[in-house]
Amino acid sequence: MNQQDEQLIISYSKTLLQYLLQLKKEKYPDLTFYVRQQNNNGRLEKGFFFQGGKYILLGFVDKNDTKGKACQLGLQYNILDKNPSVHLHVLFKAEADIRIIQCYQEIISTLGGFEQQGQDEYYKKQYSETDFIKVVEKFYAEDWNKFKDIFEKYGLSDTLLISEEKFQSNLRRLSEYSAVVPQ
Repeated sequence: MNQQDEQLIISYSKTLLQYLLQLKKEKYPDLTFYVRQQNNNGRLEKGFFFQGGKYILLGFVDKNDTKGKACQLGLQYNILDKNPSVHLHVLFKAEADIRIIQCYQEIISTLGGFEQQGQDEYYKKQYSETDFIKVVEKFYAEDWNKFKDIFEKYGLSDTLLISEEKFQSNLRRLSEYSAVVPQ
């Protein structure tokens, strides 16, 4: 990745993080999300606050897929593509817990619009909107409660939702690397 692309992702990561923290403060006090936790290759130091290298992945659950190497459920912003795009992904290639698999399958069927990617348990729902902030706002306003209701139906809220305690701990870790994150 060239330096210009890297700076674009870093800049947008900061903007997104600030936006999400403001959203949490003003509208959704129980909002938690997945942030990068390891400083591999100095990524946290540089400002890569979310998963992804050539994209930004805003993860919603506290589970990563070991085969797909990403958060199992999240919005992905392909900011570096010639035509930037946003999609919601559900990724459970390595998941063995039948309740989680059934839960994700219900999310896919309830929301609709997902397309399976290859033969694996990887589904994407493409958005026509390419402004990531608008997609995030719409997701939290219209779809997030549906996800939480389905998690609850399967008794998976404690397993899948990122607890406030863990979220705050992860933010403190980010604050070690950046002044963008409030102490």
